Amino acid sequence: MFFERWPDPGRWAAEPLEIRLSADAHTRPIITFLMLHRGLRPGYDYLLERKLSTFWREIEDSPIAAGVQRFMTAAEHLGFSLRVRLATGSQVPARLLIQAGPVLQQLTLADLEEFAAACVARSARTGKDHRHYLSALSNAQRVLFHLGIIDTLPRTGGPVPFEERLAEVAEPIRTTMIAYLERKRATCQPKTVSAIATRLKHFGLFLTHIDPGLTSIAKLDRQRHIEPYLTALVDAPSPTAPAG
Repeated sequence: MFFERWPDPGRWAAEPLEIRLSADAHTRPIITFLMLHRGLRPGYDYLLERKLSTFWREIEDSPIAAGVQRFMTAAEHLGFSLRVRLATGSQVPARLLIQAGPVLQQLTLADLEEFAAACVARSARTGKDHRHYLSALSNAQRVLFHLGIIDTLPRTGGPVPFEERLAEVAEPIRTTMIAYLERKRATCQPKTVSAIATRLKHFGLFLTHIDPGLTSIAKLDRQRHIEPYLTALVDAPSPTAPAG
């Protein structure tokens, strides 16, 4: 029925949104197949209205699979949880690769801006909240920046970079700690690196407070720096302890 009415799928994509959304359960699998295999760009207005519920099952042999996998791997390295990676992957890069083109490396900031404009237009048209899409878009932009595909970071969202997490630690100790954390990314799980970053931040802040002129980790002194820090840890209240 679909090809009888629209021998050229591009003509279906040019139909008003109401007609595109009227596709029934028998037609949607054909549309999904065409979308994933470069045969159809249905428009962001359509993509934002359709849940890609079978996406992760059907993407495997499609032209966009490699790009999505590259995105997911980079998101994991940045510390995004599995839940956030799956949600972001299907909400944004999948839709971008379907509509803008199947090559991740060729995505541009203009593509993200077009996606964001479509989210705003959908909200105005339907009254539906679009914040979850914009949040996922922010995450996606951070990952694409990390991959060197775009050169602009989002204003908000995503794991906090080490430079921000350790911003209150005095130099040059902060730079040394950041370099160490970057190397740990190659051998440790993101959660492990994040936990190490938290501990280093506490130690760095302690050093900044008691010895702001410290110029090198190599100059740490057991009696002046290490033992006072361990004592401070013993005396510090537990973050999970109930308030008195």
